[in-house]
Amino acid sequence: MTTTSATTTCADCSANLDETPAGRPCPSCGGERRGVNIQVVAADGFAFMGMTASVSIGHNKQGAWQQKWIDVEWQLAELRQLYGVDSTGNVALRIQIENVLKTCRELADWLWEHPNETRLTEDQLLTFVRTHPELSICDGFAQTSKHNIRVSKSKNPPDLITAWVERVDSSGVASIKWESQSGAVTGQRDALELCEVCADAWLKFLKGEGLLPADHKPIRT
Repeated sequence: MTTTSATTTCADCSANLDETPAGRPCPSCGGERRGVNIQVVAADGFAFMGMTASVSIGHNKQGAWQQKWIDVEWQLAELRQLYGVDSTGNVALRIQIENVLKTCRELADWLWEHPNETRLTEDQLLTFVRTHPELSICDGFAQTSKHNIRVSKSKNPPDLITAWVERVDSSGVASIKWESQSGAVTGQRDALELCEVCADAWLKFLKGEGLLPADHKPIRT
């Protein structure tokens, strides 16, 4: 006589998904591929067969917000590898910096587009981004990257921030510079440092909202 047991796990991070409904992404990493571990055990307790089958759930029409968070972690890891390397081309480094900051800003959009899962509203997320010292610069950078010149046409305009990559040194180090429309807010900061702080701000926010586990580990470091 034999007994058979099966365990469903995430094919990307190996987290147990037995309690996660089919069609939902992995709560740990946002992955959508599932692995099924099947074990057949003989009556004497000897496991004589085991196999793992991986299946892909496919791409949802509206991707889960976890996908955007994974992008933040992945792109930040890429930037760390490029940063401070004198052989890195100026264009490659600038593009990677832009990728991290734009993706950090896009995460807010993806979070409010999944209210049934996140319980967060657009107003909540925009307030968080625009009142956070570093994420407000990130927002300004993303909008500048999209529109180039930021000018508000409203009667009571916010003090819009324009931010850009000011300099990329031959040593592979860059800086971000910003200024508000009124000129009241200006500043400059190391690009990697700003990206690190923005990503960390989101990590703390997501943990605080219960959207990531307290012991969350980056998918890539």
